[in-house]
Amino acid sequence: MDVKEALEKAEQAKSYWSEIYSEAENDLLFGIGIGHYSDREMRDRPDGCMVVPVLPQFIHQVVNDGRQNTPSINVLPGEGEGSSIETAKIFKGLIRNIEYKSNADEVYDTGLEYAVRSSFGFARVEHDYIDDSSDLQELKLLSVPNPQGTYLDPSYIKADGSDAEWGFALEQISKKAFEKKYPGKEFTSFSENPTDSKAEEITLAEFFYKELVKVEGRKRPKTVIHRCRFSGADRLEETTFPGIYIPIVPFLGEVVWINGKRYLLSLIRNAKDAQRRINKWATKESELLDMAPIAPILAPVGAIENVPDGWTAPDDTIVLRYNMFDSQGRPLDKPERLNAPQIPTGFVNAMQAANEQVKQAMGMYNASIGQRSNETSGVAIDARKVEGEVATFHFADNRNRSIQHIGRILVHAIPEIYDTERVIQIVGEEEEPQMVGINGLTVDGQEHKHDLTKGQYDVRVTTGASYTTKRQEAAALLGDLVVKNPSLLNVVGDLLFKNMDVAGADAIASRLKKTIPPQLLDEKDREQEAPDPEKQQMAQIIEQGAAEIQRLTAELANKQGELQLKGAEIELKKGELQVKAAEMQQPQSSALDVESQAFDQHIKQRELELKEAEFELKVFQAKQAPAKGSGTAPAGIKLDTTGFQMLKTPEQEEFDKQAEIERLTLEQQKLRLEQQELALQQQESAQRAEQANAVIMALASISAQLDALNKPKPITVIRDPNTGVITGAV
Repeated sequence: MDVKEALEKAEQAKSYWSEIYSEAENDLLFGIGIGHYSDREMRDRPDGCMVVPVLPQFIHQVVNDGRQNTPSINVLPGEGEGSSIETAKIFKGLIRNIEYKSNADEVYDTGLEYAVRSSFGFARVEHDYIDDSSDLQELKLLSVPNPQGTYLDPSYIKADGSDAEWGFALEQISKKAFEKKYPGKEFTSFSENPTDSKAEEITLAEFFYKELVKVEGRKRPKTVIHRCRFSGADRLEETTFPGIYIPIVPFLGEVVWINGKRYLLSLIRNAKDAQRRINKWATKESELLDMAPIAPILAPVGAIENVPDGWTAPDDTIVLRYNMFDSQGRPLDKPERLNAPQIPTGFVNAMQAANEQVKQAMGMYNASIGQRSNETSGVAIDARKVEGEVATFHFADNRNRSIQHIGRILVHAIPEIYDTERVIQIVGEEEEPQMVGINGLTVDGQEHKHDLTKGQYDVRVTTGASYTTKRQEAAALLGDLVVKNPSLLNVVGDLLFKNMDVAGADAIASRLKKTIPPQLLDEKDREQEAPDPEKQQMAQIIEQGAAEIQRLTAELANKQGELQLKGAEIELKKGELQVKAAEMQQPQSSALDVESQAFDQHIKQRELELKEAEFELKVFQAKQAPAKGSGTAPAGIKLDTTGFQMLKTPEQEEFDKQAEIERLTLEQQKLRLEQQELALQQQESAQRAEQANAVIMALASISAQLDALNKPKPITVIRDPNTGVITGAV
């Protein structure tokens, strides 16, 4: 194919698809709120054209339902020589790996969303080198974010595009990138019209087309897929694509053929007029309310004349004052606001009817989007929801056909891309990755050889939830069965826990499998569970050791408990001793106080005796004293020269002297006794301080011993090599 032929095919495709692509673009814009009004309407009412988007919720419902139920590509062995079930599983695992690495969910979801929004979308299959340092290639899937730039042969009829003879995709490239990739080539856009020489970006076209090539030894010619890239002036590249199909896959919405002419419809195509009606009545309602006067206020004459400030803008005033009496003192009624203008009932009914027309146009009612309608039971709601899903099932069904064709393209391309001895990664049924050797190469543990270049294989798709959801459903089903019949736990217990997403589920499943009777297991599981005498003996030894360790651990736990109890008791004693030590820090009076009190009583007794003697002396002196003014003294009494001061006799002076000596002696004894008492108190305080320090040191030692006892010690387990008996010590 040269540039001229490519341009002719491009014009042919654009002419055929122009009306469909134009309607699709309009649907895309309409679905996001653009194009609801004509240019004239927008000019006449630039600020009054309302858009009430009710269609997006229905689009999201169909698209998201499809996202939750992505089909799975299954590969089945065909009738050709060299086909096998085991190799078919490798094909399937490889395709799953291609899907994971290509983020196939995005590829499939993008195709479905464009089919729902605009009536068609696309996906592509590509191949490229694994990395820059490898000569090995791999297959991958690509999403097409701009379906308007992709075209297929107008003569194809099948919904999956498998019968297309050619197709192409337009791409943009900058002048700098073009000159670097294609030096010396003319910078001209792929178009009938020449590109401005000052342009900084042009359009290129990547073409795929089939050619039947005769091969020696074959009755039928071989299909070759050519791949070319064109500018407006040159064929820039030319290679081939592996397989027999054009690697551009359409995702179609509703397909209708009338007199040989194809029509593609989106979900919202027939609901656009109903959406416009909703916009129309919502706009008229808004205009009516804007034009309606504000509800007036009725006030008697004279009620607001003297307070006009607030009533000029009553809606903006917090306090409104009015006159309660007229000029003649008669009471006035207070001002009252009249009723606001009402929306005509016809407007409301028209909007409700337009909403129902939207649902009727798509066959989707409230139950389809999770809303309650006039259904009176859960069964009725589910039934209405199913009806809505059936009404839009053609989108999901066409998506399934497209994904099946993607699987068909991959199956035919794999033998050419993966054609050498190599190790590849596949993804199993339970989403676990594993490595396998192909085309004569094997890896450790691989039972079968898999030659991907031989045999024929077919493709089917199964629709449903992903593996994770299926596993959860399996766990729920098995759980219900076990609840109803607990004896089934001995039969399917391993499968129940295997499908649970909980920590330790695999370990529990493995242990339960050992308890299942061998006749209920398949051959592979029986081989895995076959008893090994040496392993059994080792397991016995390990079990004995574990039991001994458990016993010693229990004993250690008991000892630690006892030590903790003793520690608590010692802590209690320690507190009591600390209280006593604190009490010993204070001086006590016991026996010393008794002795001191006795001595004090003795001193007081002697002082009393002295006072009595002094009193007797005064009495004696009083009896011997002469009469007042006589000038003479009794016999034995001396007077001074004044005659007023009585002088003591020698006997009295001697008595007073002895009394004074005795008093001084008593005071000296009292002083010595006080000194002895102080010395005893100091000695006792020193002894008590020493005793307290000794008690504190003893308690610290006991606490250290408790800490050492409470610290866990390792358990030593010893196995006698001769007898196999296990002993243990702490």
